[in-house]
Amino acid sequence: MKKFFKRLLFKEKGSVSVFAILIILPIFLLNALFIDTIRIISAERQIENSIDTALRSTMAEFNEKLAAVGLFGYSGSQAEAQSDFQHYLNEQMYSSGGLNGAFTLAKPDIHTDSATASFDTGRNLVDLDVFEHQVLESMKYQAPAQIGEEIFNLVRNSGLDNFSEEDANSVEELSESYEEIFELADKRNEKIDDARKEVKKYISMINKNGQLLDIIGPPNPDLDEKIPNNIENTEELIFYNERYHELTDDEGDDNEDGDDEENEEEQQEIENYEKALSELKGDHLDKFDKFRSTRSTINRLLFGTGPAAGSPDNYGPSSAMDYNDQMSDIMGDINFEDFDIDEQAQEEIDKMENMILDEAFFDDIYNRIEKLDEQFLPNQSMSQEDALNGGYASRTVVELVDGFHKIIEDHEDAATSIKDTLRQRYNSYRNDDAKLLQSHLNDYDESKELMEQKDGLEDMEDEADDAYDDLWNKITEAEDLASDQAKYDQLTAIISEYDAVNGSGDNDDPGRTQFIKDAFDRFKQFLTFVKEFPESFRNQLYINEYIMANYGTNEPYSLGDSASYLYENKQAQFITYGYTTAGANYAAFIRDIAMVLFVVSLIDTILFEGGYAGPLGVLRAIVRALIDTASGITQLTEKSKYPWKPLKISGQIEMTMPLFLRIFMIMRSTAGDGYNNKKMRRLQAAITLDTDVQLDENPSYIKGKVKGDVDLLFIPALTNLIPNQSGSLSGNTYTIEKSKVYSY
Repeated sequence: MKKFFKRLLFKEKGSVSVFAILIILPIFLLNALFIDTIRIISAERQIENSIDTALRSTMAEFNEKLAAVGLFGYSGSQAEAQSDFQHYLNEQMYSSGGLNGAFTLAKPDIHTDSATASFDTGRNLVDLDVFEHQVLESMKYQAPAQIGEEIFNLVRNSGLDNFSEEDANSVEELSESYEEIFELADKRNEKIDDARKEVKKYISMINKNGQLLDIIGPPNPDLDEKIPNNIENTEELIFYNERYHELTDDEGDDNEDGDDEENEEEQQEIENYEKALSELKGDHLDKFDKFRSTRSTINRLLFGTGPAAGSPDNYGPSSAMDYNDQMSDIMGDINFEDFDIDEQAQEEIDKMENMILDEAFFDDIYNRIEKLDEQFLPNQSMSQEDALNGGYASRTVVELVDGFHKIIEDHEDAATSIKDTLRQRYNSYRNDDAKLLQSHLNDYDESKELMEQKDGLEDMEDEADDAYDDLWNKITEAEDLASDQAKYDQLTAIISEYDAVNGSGDNDDPGRTQFIKDAFDRFKQFLTFVKEFPESFRNQLYINEYIMANYGTNEPYSLGDSASYLYENKQAQFITYGYTTAGANYAAFIRDIAMVLFVVSLIDTILFEGGYAGPLGVLRAIVRALIDTASGITQLTEKSKYPWKPLKISGQIEMTMPLFLRIFMIMRSTAGDGYNNKKMRRLQAAITLDTDVQLDENPSYIKGKVKGDVDLLFIPALTNLIPNQSGSLSGNTYTIEKSKVYSY
């Protein structure tokens, strides 16, 4: 043996043999590793394919009711799925006899107890991602055909694709600005009208033939020599003062017989004068009682109340000056360059600008009233001593009147001086203050010219209000739908846990002004739909078409027919709007139609027809749009069709109820995930109500897991050199663990 190895190693023939062994041995090892590796890979493929086939076969037991609406969910139980999975898995593992002599490199031995099929309960049709995926898969080939040409014709022929949101905003801002100015003018004028009554008290005191003149009396009066019984003013008191003293001085002298009648007349004159002395002071001073709170009332109405309010420099909210400033700001923000302003419109705009009062109106009234109120404030008095001492320039009118009456009886010259001072004051007030105040009141009256013209359009406004009321009444006049409410209660119960309902709906009349504002908001959504269709919301478009295909809108549409409001005829409206009160969703749908028709008509009239850009022109356009809208709604609901020509530049479009609904569904879909998720929940509820299938009890996602063994033929340890995460080696047995998922 020793010689053998020696010859093998050192003889030439032995060297060749060693060399051959060194060459053949690695090849053998590589072949062994290769064969075992191929057996492992083959076994893995068999297990994977078997799992895949078994899962597909198991999930073939889908719910047929859901399949009828394009959705798929497993109809059996977990135990049934496990049994079916095991059965189909076993069917994939052929026995040697079953191969009919065909060669198989490796047949894995499946661990029966390790073969499991389980559902992911969180991934069912209630999951929005899963649900949306199935809907899109269902509609990806149907939706383009179902949409048809009508919606594309609408986009192409409406003329609105070249119409910017800025155009809509400009019309909305113009109409809202006019409406706000009119409303502010009404509020301002109400306060100024009340303040005007107080200002007139001052004017009536100092104007021509005013009450102050009644106190003073006309200059150079032509009076009888005898003292009458109706002395009324200071001039008459002064004029008859001398006569009074003559009579009283002669009163003690004896008179001859036959003069009794004359004595009685003279005595009557004395009594007349003394009566005037005793009564006229009170009569004169009482004329100033009306000024006790007049100044504060005027300031409150014009400038408001508050710690710092009460003057043009410090006016408060909800005051006449505040409303006037708001009118000025709004008017200054209107860009009239966006509109075709004709002569009539310009005249109306000029009148609206004239509605805004200058600051001088408020400044002058404040300053003059402050001055006059100081003069006329009641309960001021002057002592007899001050009245006799002169220096009347610093004294008020009330003080002078009081002082005059205190000294007139015995001090005619001083009383005359006071009377002359009063007359000078009166002349100054009459020529300056009264004229200025009256001039501002006249300007205020002129500022109301456009308001008066607007009031002259009462018949037109009444017509608009009647048209609006008729439209609103039609929308909300559905008969008793109590029997249909049960379905909405069921829908609410199904989806309440997902917080997907919008409430009971709002059938309260919002008023014409709020309707116009809401209408412009809805129109901007409509404009977004026209300009961005269909790129920006393709998935939502397909989902909406799924809704229309399976839960659409059907006749009747007449607003007077209660069947028009039933859920069975208006399922798509419920999914779109989400109200849970019977009839509310169809009413909301009609409101949307009315809003779009109204705003398009208003924009067309103002921008493309011309002559309607003035304040009254916009009002006429609103009236016209409301009447046209009511007519369009009537035609659409009674005939189910409406030949619509949105703008002068548009082609005519044959509008139908389903087409309008498609539009509004897309419009609302632009609101984002919040709305769209709730819409999907309502769709799920409608499906459950229709099929009587709970979506969370019909899983759409299953996971299969299997273990299998394969015996290795050569050197098992070599397989440790193979990077493999799905298996493990024990002796000469390689265990493979595989899992796969399947979803509809």
